[in-house]
Amino acid sequence: MWYKRLAYLLIILNNCVIYGNKPDSLLQTNELYDAINIREHNLLSNEIGFGESGECNININCIEGEDWQLNKRAVVMILFTFNNYIHAGTGTLINNSNNNYKPYILTADHIFWDKKSSETYINDSAFKDIDFYFNYENPGCENINNEELIQFYKITGCKLIANDYQLDYALLELNENIPKQVNPYFSGWTIIDSVFNKCVCIHHPSGDVKKISTIDSICLQNETKWEIVFQKTENGFGITEKGSSGSPLLNKDGLLVGILIGGDSGCDSLYGKDIFNKLQRFGNPKDKNNNLFKWLDVNNEGLKSLEGLEYELLSINNNYINENEVIYPNPFSDILFIKNNSSDQILNISIYSLYGYQEMFINNFENFQDNIKIETQDLSTGMHILIIKFENLIISYKIIKK
Repeated sequence: MWYKRLAYLLIILNNCVIYGNKPDSLLQTNELYDAINIREHNLLSNEIGFGESGECNININCIEGEDWQLNKRAVVMILFTFNNYIHAGTGTLINNSNNNYKPYILTADHIFWDKKSSETYINDSAFKDIDFYFNYENPGCENINNEELIQFYKITGCKLIANDYQLDYALLELNENIPKQVNPYFSGWTIIDSVFNKCVCIHHPSGDVKKISTIDSICLQNETKWEIVFQKTENGFGITEKGSSGSPLLNKDGLLVGILIGGDSGCDSLYGKDIFNKLQRFGNPKDKNNNLFKWLDVNNEGLKSLEGLEYELLSINNNYINENEVIYPNPFSDILFIKNNSSDQILNISIYSLYGYQEMFINNFENFQDNIKIETQDLSTGMHILIIKFENLIISYKIIKK
């Protein structure tokens, strides 16, 4: 369902089955664990949520994200609690060779380590209550102070399909398919080891809205990983934070080439290094059940690359509403009409300024659902955000008063 998320989130955990590789303990003697320890990934409740990331971060809908609007739809926020710690991470909806919209999420394995004991995984039962947030992003470039302006979708529950704690990856399958109205993108990927001179990371630092970090020079790598120092751009500085773990590194073609496993960058460490494990490392010939490509290259064709995938063009039905038929005219002068093409009842309508201040609230139109008239003489000229709350979803639009 569409949700308005609380900034501080606590979740009760129950039952689930894990299909991946879960050792009895987590050894601290490998290079990977040392890299992860650069940044503390345990999160207390007052360190995570809407608006909690550093001010230097760049929102995905700034100019830096213009070329990545398709790819951003594959990136999701992951949130759950275990042993009084909030675990936050970032994952990528990833395509498989059957092109069948299987809801696989690729992320970092260490998100699921029990941070209280530092030696075990979270309980098997915890996976059924993990939350995945789609389209959790600011509608524009500027930071806003009202979370109600964000239209997003939450799915709860998953299975752990494959993982490796030393290589630090986990492949999850959501417990339900993703509705078309979410407009998801199933990311493409490549394991071709080539040099490229542009890469980006799309992520949810500190459980905040979606951000982007960019590098426009050679993306440095060795045999096993990329070591990236992101750059200053027009609207901020590319960094990562706790909660960014598991986020994708995308090459100039928008293909996933690695996932974030650790780093020491931040708004107080702008030139810190971020470490991405290479996707090509996640094929384990000695353990076929935890060879990632058993699930991505389903027929074992030896694929080196796979393009991304979108749902077929959405049609108007009871659960999807076409903007051009809902709001008219837009731009408008003193009167705005809203036509309800859905079978769902509209509960209320709000209009906000771009800075998040509520300017109008309407909820007394029970007998005028088909064509609602809003008098807007008191609104200032310029752009505003219109929020329509239905029984089963919330949608938002940019509107302009002339």
